[in-house]
Amino acid sequence: MPELITPTGQLHSSWLAARDEWPPGAHQDGTGLRLAPDADLASPAAFSAWVEQLKQ
Repeated sequence: MPELITPTGQLHSSWLAARDEWPPGAHQDGTGLRLAPDADLASPAAFSAWVEQLKQ
């Protein structure tokens, strides 16, 4: 059974792989992407900052 875990910056590569399964420009409900409209989430530092923002 899948287990929910607290997000961290260490999940960057798996998050990128999951993101890339979606068509470009597709809306992804519940992702929080609207909170990082200008962030380059391919950058590990930007991704980590975004994750911390989501955890707030």
